[in-house]
Amino acid sequence: MPAALKEPAAEPRMAGQMASNPFTAELGLLTKLVAPKISHAKDGASLPAPPKVKDMPGRKRQSVPPLTEQEVAIGESQTLQNHGKMMPAVSSTNHAGMKEMLIARKARHENAIEAFKKRMGSMEVELEARTGAVARSFKALMVLNDAELKSMFDELADDFLLQMEMDEVDSAWVRIDEELTRRRGWVDQFERDLTKVENERREMVEAELTTLLELLVATAHLLPPALERFVETETHSVNLLILANREVHAELLAKLRVEDVKRHKSSLREWEARKLEWRRLRHENALQTLKSYLHSPEVLAPQSQRLLLSELASKQQAFNERRFSVLVQLGKLRPPELSEAAANRSREELEQLDADEEASARASHDALQQAEAAVAAEVAEACKYLRARLYHFAHLEPRALESVIAAQVVPLVDLRAEQAQDLLERVEAAEATQRLRLHEDALQLVKRFEMAGRLFDEHVRRTSELYETLRDELHTCREEHEEADKANEMQLEKVLTDMRRAADKNELMLKQEEAMELLAQIQMGYRNFHRASLDIAEQHPNLMRAELTSVHTQLIEYHQLDIELRVKLACECLNYHDAHAVAMGKRARHECGVLVKQLTRELDERLMSHQPRAGAVETDMAAERDQELLAHRERFVRHVKSVTSRRGMLSAALETKLETVIKAEKQHKDKLGALQRALGSEKNNHSATLNRLSREAEALHAAYTRVTREMFDELEAASKAQLKEVLGVNTKFRDSWTLFSEGGIFNPIEQARFIERLAKVDEDAKAEAVAQAERLAALREAQLQRAHEGQEGFRASFAVNKEDIVHIEQLKMQSGKCTADVRIVLAESAAQEAALDAQTEELSRLVKSVTRPGESEADNAEFDTDAARAAAQAKLARAILESSEDMRAKLLHRALFLDMLASEGMPKTAPKPEMGEEAKPPVPLKQLVTAARAKHEGLMIAMCAKYHQERGERPITRPSLIPENAELEADKVRARLDQMVHKAHDDWYHAGKTLRKQLLVIWRVLNSVGPSVFDDLSRACRKAAYNGCRTLHKAYAPLAKDRAAKRQLHEASLKPTMRNAGAQAELRALAMAEADRSAAEVSAATELRDALLAVETEQAQVLERRLVFLSGSILKLLDAQLTEDDLIANDDPPPDIHHGIKKKLRMETREMFPHPGQPQAGRPFYTYTWPGLPLGELTPDTCETRAVGADAPPESKEAIPRSLELQANQTRAQRSVITARDRVYESYRLYYAGRVREIRTACDTALTEARRWEAGWLKLVDHMEIKPPQ
Repeated sequence: MPAALKEPAAEPRMAGQMASNPFTAELGLLTKLVAPKISHAKDGASLPAPPKVKDMPGRKRQSVPPLTEQEVAIGESQTLQNHGKMMPAVSSTNHAGMKEMLIARKARHENAIEAFKKRMGSMEVELEARTGAVARSFKALMVLNDAELKSMFDELADDFLLQMEMDEVDSAWVRIDEELTRRRGWVDQFERDLTKVENERREMVEAELTTLLELLVATAHLLPPALERFVETETHSVNLLILANREVHAELLAKLRVEDVKRHKSSLREWEARKLEWRRLRHENALQTLKSYLHSPEVLAPQSQRLLLSELASKQQAFNERRFSVLVQLGKLRPPELSEAAANRSREELEQLDADEEASARASHDALQQAEAAVAAEVAEACKYLRARLYHFAHLEPRALESVIAAQVVPLVDLRAEQAQDLLERVEAAEATQRLRLHEDALQLVKRFEMAGRLFDEHVRRTSELYETLRDELHTCREEHEEADKANEMQLEKVLTDMRRAADKNELMLKQEEAMELLAQIQMGYRNFHRASLDIAEQHPNLMRAELTSVHTQLIEYHQLDIELRVKLACECLNYHDAHAVAMGKRARHECGVLVKQLTRELDERLMSHQPRAGAVETDMAAERDQELLAHRERFVRHVKSVTSRRGMLSAALETKLETVIKAEKQHKDKLGALQRALGSEKNNHSATLNRLSREAEALHAAYTRVTREMFDELEAASKAQLKEVLGVNTKFRDSWTLFSEGGIFNPIEQARFIERLAKVDEDAKAEAVAQAERLAALREAQLQRAHEGQEGFRASFAVNKEDIVHIEQLKMQSGKCTADVRIVLAESAAQEAALDAQTEELSRLVKSVTRPGESEADNAEFDTDAARAAAQAKLARAILESSEDMRAKLLHRALFLDMLASEGMPKTAPKPEMGEEAKPPVPLKQLVTAARAKHEGLMIAMCAKYHQERGERPITRPSLIPENAELEADKVRARLDQMVHKAHDDWYHAGKTLRKQLLVIWRVLNSVGPSVFDDLSRACRKAAYNGCRTLHKAYAPLAKDRAAKRQLHEASLKPTMRNAGAQAELRALAMAEADRSAAEVSAATELRDALLAVETEQAQVLERRLVFLSGSILKLLDAQLTEDDLIANDDPPPDIHHGIKKKLRMETREMFPHPGQPQAGRPFYTYTWPGLPLGELTPDTCETRAVGADAPPESKEAIPRSLELQANQTRAQRSVITARDRVYESYRLYYAGRVREIRTACDTALTEARRWEAGWLKLVDHMEIKPPQ
């Protein structure tokens, strides 16, 4: 074994704190057991008094339940003289239990057969009842089918046929055929029901025989061949019964199918006869309906025609009212409204009215024609529909149908069409004559008003022409004046502009004189326009007077003709003219005066606004231009002084920035020197640190270079900006000299003089900027060269330090890989430890989640309310067993991994859960750690030799971390690996201790696996039995309620009046009905009892089979579990544990007497044989037999058959499995016996009450019945 993996117990112990331990685990335990027991209790001291029970007011103490039979038997065994030492002794009860078992075996066999016969009898009764129910149900369906067919044919009577269509008649046959098909389906269903009953008979008999055979085999009263012959005999008799039943069923079904075919044929014939009758009835009804329609008012005088004629009369009356209204409005016309246009509007209204009336009449006639066409179309459609319906009914041949239509229908249709057309022609002629006469009379009246209106229209036209002429002459005069005035104003504006832009004072005075002359000409034009306008306005009143005289003359001449007919119209026209002439003259004179005042006021306003213009030209405009010329010269001088001062300030700022650049160079040198010193510091031992310093240096150099360039770029940009600013200021100043042509106040000559002076200032600024740029370029190159030289020195120092750091890191990396491999192994060990803890928690959770079942039916009430929890617990036992199997595999894998398995009898591999194959055993932890060291040690020593060879004579930069030569560095590497291996060994040692502690916890949980699984099975069986019984009770309750209601009805119907001779028949019928009800009640109660007992017995036998099977499986599972005794011996000194007196006595007894079991090869355990489980006790008859024979003498009891004996290790877990099995079995046996007694007691009570009632009923009936004389 390598020194690194040597166990701590195998190394010599040092004196002092590390003193050696002379004991092994076995020696320490043996010495502890043999040594005299020393108790820390004081002499004479007694055991502590039990804690006092605290009484609570109003609370009763729970009584101690009596001992069960199993507990009594266990106590009987424990009272033997040498109980626990497995020595032969004499039973205190003379083996009464064994004898009772022998006596009870035959009784159980006979009871089982008798119970089978009873169940077979009740099953036959039940199946016969079901067969009768199926037959009665089928007969009721047949009666219902016959009634339904009869009702369908009743619906095909003559009265109904007149209302039906072809598809309805056909659908009637479809319904009849469906009903007949349903009848056939009921026959098929009847056959299936009978077959199902026979199949159920076979399945039930098979199940009963299987149950009986299992029970008889378990009882073992007869040999298996005898039992097989008995089962074959029963099977043969049942098969004969089934074959006979099926033969009777086949004959009955054949008769039913023949009758069904006959019924189908007769129904089809009857339906076809009803269909022919339907064709005749519908044919005659269709002809009669059309004739009635042609003679009805709807066709001879349809409602639409009457409405249209009434609407036509209403429209004629409305049009006459409109015509009268137009003529009334025409008569109300008076001058000036009386005009030819107004009369023409009346004429147009009358013409439009006539057109509307004609259109309305035409529309009405068209509507009448359409109404007639609609009626004709309806008649034609009716005839077409009649023809289609007659063809559809098909009562006659097509040629005969056409003859009937031509003889009875066509003449009536033609006569109706001739009468309707004659009526429409007469109505149209009368309407046209009346409309033409009324329209011509209205037009004659309109013509008279048109002539009078034409005279007034001519007068208005001429008056308008006079006013238009006046406005045109005034407008022409004003336009001529405006054109002349505009030309003078434009000439004046040009002269004033030239004066405003004068280059000197002489030019300014000449333009001022020219402007004054133009102002005088404009004033004279205003006076001439005023005089011409007054002449035109004074001519207008005379022209208006002449026009009015002419109109008066024309009116007198027109109204002299036919004076008698036009007196009223003439008076109105002349009166209007007299008043109109006076008003028109007054208007003309007023307008003339208004024009005179307006023109005079306009002349005054123009003269007042024109007069000040001469003074403004002389004083304001000339003086303003003189001040502007003086201001231009002063502004130029101020600009030149400002530019010169700005250039000096910018040059001083440039020098200040240049000093900042020099200071930045000094700071860069200091930072780079600090980084170079940090490279050689032994604190910086990582490539990342050196790379970071290198990156910082490179970043510092790059930043400094970039900043230096940026600063010099800024200086050059500032120099250029200085020049640009000066040039820009001068350019902006130059651009501010805007000429008059561009909206400014500068003359071109004046501008050229200022530009020449400003160009000299720009040339001086450019020369100064060129000198500054050359100086900055030279300073930039020198400073960047010095920075590059400093960075190259840093890079050379970095390369030397990096070589040593890389060597250190390579060794660390290789050491880290070795550490990682070891840590992976230790992590796997930790994962296995955590998996064991998790599996322990999971198994503990599953065990604790098992609910121990109750002992009575009241405790099982929770099954109904907690269905989700019950469903979850249905798979709980399987989950516990699977979790226990996972625990076994993980424990074995853990022991092999830690190389702590000492038992040779344990399997060295665990099966894969998903594949079921044998997996390779895990590599032990110590072997993995040794392999990891051997893998990396050689590589690390080779790295050290290579480094020292390549280094040569170069001094080491990290002497505290890198030894002087390869040999010293190799020793350092080995010491580091030794330290790592020792730490791994310590982890292995602690893992072994942890595994032992985990085994203690795990076996505490495994002690509860058997009880938990058996409790869960017991609870599941109780739940299934409870649910099955509840289902039976639910099915029984409605029938019981119905029978109780019938009983009350029969009791109420039994009246004293039935003693009469006439009511004896009714009394006998009532007595028979009550007898049937009583018999059904007794039969139902008996069937319910048998069914409930069957459900309870089935679940009890399921539990018995599962207990027998799972007992052996769980014992095998626990035998395969890893224990602390299977591990290698622990070298730690045994703990100083002080056991109690009982524990010490048990330990001493085990040491004094040999173990009763057989020792196992390869494991420190003995194989112990456990007794089997009693069989055949969980049946109703056996329970009663055992309850009755409990007090019988031992000689009268037969031996109870048991399952096969079980062999397993004798540990606490195995003992708990057997104890839990016996406890669960005994508990369920008592529960089952209680349920059997409860069910039979309830059934007997119900039967007793039913028989008592039946006896009382018979007495009442016998008392009321009249017996014949003897």
